[in-house]
Amino acid sequence: MDKSTTNGVGILIQPTTKFQTNLIECHFLAKIDQANFTELELLSRILASGCQQFPQSEQLAAKLADLYGANLQITHRALGGYHDLMVRLAFVEPQVPADYQHSNLQAVLALLQQLVFASLMPVAAGERSFQIERQALASELRDLQEDFDYQAFVQTKQTYFAQAQLGQNYRTPATGSLAELTAISYERLQALYQEILQHWQVAITVLTNDQQNWPWPTLLQQALPFTARPVQVQNDLALMTKVADQTTQRQTIPGQQSRLTLAYQVTDVRQPAEIQRFSLLARVLGGSEQSLLFQMVREQLGLVYDISASYDALNNWLLIEAGLDQQNIDLALTTIDQAWQQIKHGQTPADLIQLTQQDMISQRRLVVDSPQRLLNRTLIQALQPATQRSATNYAQAFAEVDPAFLGQIAQQAQLRVTTILQGQGATAE
Repeated sequence: MDKSTTNGVGILIQPTTKFQTNLIECHFLAKIDQANFTELELLSRILASGCQQFPQSEQLAAKLADLYGANLQITHRALGGYHDLMVRLAFVEPQVPADYQHSNLQAVLALLQQLVFASLMPVAAGERSFQIERQALASELRDLQEDFDYQAFVQTKQTYFAQAQLGQNYRTPATGSLAELTAISYERLQALYQEILQHWQVAITVLTNDQQNWPWPTLLQQALPFTARPVQVQNDLALMTKVADQTTQRQTIPGQQSRLTLAYQVTDVRQPAEIQRFSLLARVLGGSEQSLLFQMVREQLGLVYDISASYDALNNWLLIEAGLDQQNIDLALTTIDQAWQQIKHGQTPADLIQLTQQDMISQRRLVVDSPQRLLNRTLIQALQPATQRSATNYAQAFAEVDPAFLGQIAQQAQLRVTTILQGQGATAE
């Protein structure tokens, strides 16, 4: 595996004998302040709609079918404080050719080159795609305004990262916003894509069952001849936020059901073993039907329709999200605090901790059963070498975690934002 990123372009080869599918991913990485999520969402849709050789989506779909059913995905996500724009091609080799010159790989790489370096962006078809995709995205974003689960998260993120004094790009959800979409011009997207091609860090990751020892780095460099550029990811991927104040925000929404989202700042959790143990805490708190929140708030008291807790180590926060009726909001908040206090006082059932540990160890083993998850782990470990850990080290990180130790970990979470979207149609019992 070549992990070299000294020139801003890295190639990572992950061999496997487990899958027949081969994956090639081209990741473009840069700090979040270099573009907003709405721009990348719209750009990824345009790039996926065609290229200069295949300007119509139907033509591109036919070409993928000719490549023995190759699958194309162009998406973007946040990796902590960084954007990750990804072009992924999944394909098979239906027969083992005598040499790579006669392989399906050659045709796949030729298409990948077209998608990246001969996109629709510089030509008239690109502007037509821009109009179509912008209209489609606007329609989807308008629909999301009526999705109050999503809106509770959006408002929580906006407030939390504003309190952390981070710019607007950090506060917007990954799907984008209508306000940002209105301000995007085609010329801006053209300039952004040129910036991405020329200056964003590139990580090319490959999962292959190649048994012929083909010269992958050479083939990839020929198909994707990126020039040297700065290394963007030089520090920890995670956002190290500091939110000093606690805020509660309320809004009335139509309908019977209310939504509740609580955001907790997580402090002094940076090392892989610390992150692993805090993930354990989040799952004990609200990661399953056996968790404290599910049992206390839903099963025992019947206060919510659903409730869960999730920990995002790259954003250094923990979220609790629940759907409930208006009259149950205050008691639900009290019971959530009681669950936290039970953990902090070292009163978490030991069998729940052990069960959750076993589930996490089992889920970690399952990573190798998913091509996408396995390749994602390869990328993250290359960007953050400290995350490379053996199964033994992973299991050992749980050795000292008992109810008292979990109570100490819980002290590292501080409630910072409470978002209540209150259903006006709710009726008191």
